[in-house]
Amino acid sequence: MWELLGSARAMEQAVACKRALDIGAHSYKSVESILKNNLDQTVLSETSPLTNGKGTPTSHEYIRGKHYFK
Repeated sequence: MWELLGSARAMEQAVACKRALDIGAHSYKSVESILKNNLDQTVLSETSPLTNGKGTPTSHEYIRGKHYFK
């Protein structure tokens, strides 16, 4: 029985990590917040204003456009 509980928790953590990566949040605190607020149980819309439809952020203070590298 304990193996099932452990694997269920591991699955929740994996889903939370995937969600954090999808929104560009790369910290332990972000994953912890996702789990605390049960956001691992909700679906992040592909058309969210945070993403470009591919699950990657479209704007962030550290993202430079192609014009920066010319």
